[in-house]
Amino acid sequence: MRSGTFLILLLCLWGWTLSGSGEGVSLLQGVRFGDHGDFVRIVFDLRGYTTYRIAEREDPLIITVLFPQIQELPEKTFYRFSHPLLREVYFLLTPYGIKGEIQGRWPLRVKRHFPLADPFRIVVDITAQSN
Repeated sequence: MRSGTFLILLLCLWGWTLSGSGEGVSLLQGVRFGDHGDFVRIVFDLRGYTTYRIAEREDPLIITVLFPQIQELPEKTFYRFSHPLLREVYFLLTPYGIKGEIQGRWPLRVKRHFPLADPFRIVVDITAQSN
């Protein structure tokens, strides 16, 4: 009987660790936006840690953010902004993970980008592309 209780406890702990938000399990929760004068900040809120990559595009109106470890779309996939520089952010599911596209009204340039924790998020600061 004692070994049966131990086995049940072990299986419960194993299931609990699998359901946790470990690396590769995190999901996008949403997008926030803020105007900071000389740049616009886009914040991708996450449920846990994930990797990301800023991808180059030929279209200067679009900045692509790739989330290769996230395989599930967030509940909301489209955000529209009424801002002179920024038009919208939307998400697409690809065979390689989630692709977020930031679309501007004018050509865009990434000023800087970085991840933060507690809570987990990815910050992308954007400015207008100078000629």
